[in-house]
Amino acid sequence: MSTRLAIVVAACLGLVLFGAWLSRGFWKPALDRAVAAAFDARDQADADQLGRAGDAQTSTNIEAWSDQRQTGRAIVADLERQTREDPDAKSPLAPDRRDRLHDADRRLCALRPGLGGCSTAAPLDADVDPREL
Repeated sequence: MSTRLAIVVAACLGLVLFGAWLSRGFWKPALDRAVAAAFDARDQADADQLGRAGDAQTSTNIEAWSDQRQTGRAIVADLERQTREDPDAKSPLAPDRRDRLHDADRRLCALRPGLGGCSTAAPLDADVDPREL
């Protein structure tokens, strides 16, 4: 009976080893590929979502820039019309005219504070020589 027991134990051990080899040899690569494909699909979905969010932000930025540009053009056109219609367009700057120009500068700088000259615009109450403007 001892021989029979040894054969049964050897057969069980063989089956366990064969099962371990079978699970690592045949199923492990397929499982690894499936997990990698799932991670790739998740990463692609995340990238697509980030791309859509970036596109939306770019569109918003372009619309804001376009609105600022149109507002700036309207300010400049209004100032140009006022300047051309002013009876003293060719004479030295009067205080009210200087104030209008500074007001237009402030409105333009409010739109785009980073523009050159925005931080150096003279305040309304400054005593500025008209020839310096």
